[in-house]
Amino acid sequence: MADLTLVIDRGTTNVKASLFDRDLNQVAVATERNPVPNYPAPCWAESDMDALWEVACSAVCQLWTDGNDPKAVRAVVVAGQGDGLMLLDGSGQPVRPVIMSLDARANGLLDEWRADGRYDMVFQTARMVIRACSALALLAWMDRHEPQSLETARHLLFAKDWFRFRLTGDIATDLTDASVSCLIDAATGGYATGMFGKLGLGHLTRLFPPLRSSAEEAGQITGEAAAALGLPAGLPVFTGANDNCAGHGGLATLSPKAAAVIFGTWVVDLFIVAKDSPAPVIMSHPEPGHFLSGVGDNNAGTVLDGMIGLLYGTEPGLAADAYGRAETDAATAPPSRLLFVPHLFGHAFDGAATGSFLGLDGRTSRQGLIRAVYEGLVLSNCAYLATCLDTDALEEIWLAGGGAKSRVLGQILADALGRPVHVARDSEMVGRGAAISALIGLGELKGFADAPRPVIGRTFAPQPAMKAYYAQKLAMLGGLMQSGNPLARQLAEISLPETHGAARV
Repeated sequence: MADLTLVIDRGTTNVKASLFDRDLNQVAVATERNPVPNYPAPCWAESDMDALWEVACSAVCQLWTDGNDPKAVRAVVVAGQGDGLMLLDGSGQPVRPVIMSLDARANGLLDEWRADGRYDMVFQTARMVIRACSALALLAWMDRHEPQSLETARHLLFAKDWFRFRLTGDIATDLTDASVSCLIDAATGGYATGMFGKLGLGHLTRLFPPLRSSAEEAGQITGEAAAALGLPAGLPVFTGANDNCAGHGGLATLSPKAAAVIFGTWVVDLFIVAKDSPAPVIMSHPEPGHFLSGVGDNNAGTVLDGMIGLLYGTEPGLAADAYGRAETDAATAPPSRLLFVPHLFGHAFDGAATGSFLGLDGRTSRQGLIRAVYEGLVLSNCAYLATCLDTDALEEIWLAGGGAKSRVLGQILADALGRPVHVARDSEMVGRGAAISALIGLGELKGFADAPRPVIGRTFAPQPAMKAYYAQKLAMLGGLMQSGNPLARQLAEISLPETHGAARV
């Protein structure tokens, strides 16, 4: 009997294809790595849209190679990373490479908007912190620097929407992606067309796709897509949600006292709020009429990958097990006065911020450095969390995403917050949340609160002796983030000499 839901989740680093049964147990997962981004100019990050689809097909087909039966699938739903920009022409062809969520080309434009008040106007309307990678910022940048692409474009899509379009031919998005990307007027729940008009971008609202519920059926798999994926044609496909919103949905709770820390390429903290909450941001939950707030930072998995590569990856005989060695070294290194500032990609309060190690001395070891990296990533996230949430009032804290596999990250998070941190037995909370949307669409669940809660696989208990230690480092990182780092801006303005073919960094 066909009783499985297939979820296709396009992350920044990987595409994951997962199968869930009727009881939302995770049956199988296959992962394929996305193509390495192209960096055609400083601060730019792009990729080929067709290549991303091919990676998704490969991930799904890997499920069948692993012995799962494609005939057991009865529905498909999509999820994907937010922000960035995908543009299609009238024939459904990509206008240009996708601009990824790691892209920061619009930083200068946002500086202008901060100076003249447009930034605050956007925030008051959309109730979202606009980032350089937000669709709104990228549309404004393209309107100034690449208007020919916008003239050709007919549709704006997000990651999951591109996959669903390739599955069904459906052009649409949902409120989670649209709200995260500053396209929604928080007061009305519809597109912020008035705000676009005030920004001089009203002519671009024609690109907005129709809005659907995350649980709405959006079409059926075409014969062409079915052949590429090894699936029967005609299966229903559901709209799906932004990956972080789906990840919180995977907790199957609408309680305001539960928070999800989703550590992937980005780290994002999410929790339920009322629509009229004074919380710093408001975005739509996959459950209609419910809202999430939270904070996010792209200094997470990409930074960890990069620092492990620098500290371990170039040593002969060590590269293959670099992650295991890093985890072991970080777990066994003692507390130290080293502080890693992880802002390799700027941060939410200062796009020009950079990273650094502070406290280096003659006794510094690689073990100490990698421990400081793990600490800095977690503490930077805790600094964001402290701006909007009383963690002592939380009844549940869940760690999800790829970072949930790390015992070091989980323990540091529990110690820094002084609260137990749970990791679900099943690894794919984004997939689980997307699968809940599909079951709602199939009529088997009334809503997210009716879904079974995830089974706890591991709990990190806080070590009271560590909290004061982390509080000191947290205060230092928080101070850097709030006040900005003048040294980082001075470094960015250093005039580099011509180097006769040598790389300039």
